[in-house]
Amino acid sequence: MNIKNNILKRAAALAAVCIIAAAPFAGSMTASAYSDTAQTEQIESVSKKKKALVEDRYYRVSKNVKLFKKTAKGVKSAKQKTDKAFFVSGKLAKANGNIMKKGQNEDDAVYIKLSSGIYSGYYIEEYAGCEWEDEVYAKQRIVTEYGRSMNGGCYSYGSSGYRCTDCSGLTMQCYEQIDYYMAHSTVSQAKEGKGVKLKNAQPGDIIVLNYQSHVALYLGGGKMVHAMNSSDGIKVEPISKLKYYHVDTVRRIIE
Repeated sequence: MNIKNNILKRAAALAAVCIIAAAPFAGSMTASAYSDTAQTEQIESVSKKKKALVEDRYYRVSKNVKLFKKTAKGVKSAKQKTDKAFFVSGKLAKANGNIMKKGQNEDDAVYIKLSSGIYSGYYIEEYAGCEWEDEVYAKQRIVTEYGRSMNGGCYSYGSSGYRCTDCSGLTMQCYEQIDYYMAHSTVSQAKEGKGVKLKNAQPGDIIVLNYQSHVALYLGGGKMVHAMNSSDGIKVEPISKLKYYHVDTVRRIIE
């Protein structure tokens, strides 16, 4: 009986030691789990806050539309106007410049905050010289107008500056105007979107050429723009010139 009692006492003591030793780890796991839960809730909270804002819409803005900017004292005239008609994305905003949130009455909107192009960050009055436009058509126009504006620029291998770029840098920059980001690589761009036939090309499609060593942007109307080489620079040319190239694939990203 004494031997049995001693064994039971030793087993109980050993169990107590194990429980005490394990306690810090259990506390650590609980704290870690709490931290992870708090972090997840914080991320979800930020995500919900972002999603609460209205999404971009697409517009055609006329020439000579008055521009505004948000200041500490509210939305004020920027004392300048748009210099040409253009297509742009933007969000509805209240009189104080704050972006509208989903579920709010859109009749309270006074301005549109422009989200892309050279006037990004400026405001225009909602009904002053702008029209709500179809998203696909507007995106095509934003991309191709930006590409066309590079005509006459210089070719620079490995670069991606405005009017000073190589071929894949040009198409990359054009798509950044609608918040679509591609790698600065013709090989990578050859996998973007979906493949279509050249005869079915639409404005904004990219044309990958010469065994994935060159790329051009189709502008519509039988024209394309591409950063050719250091001698020819950036040119708008008819796609009939493609007979001098090997067409690998035509990729459609906007649809």
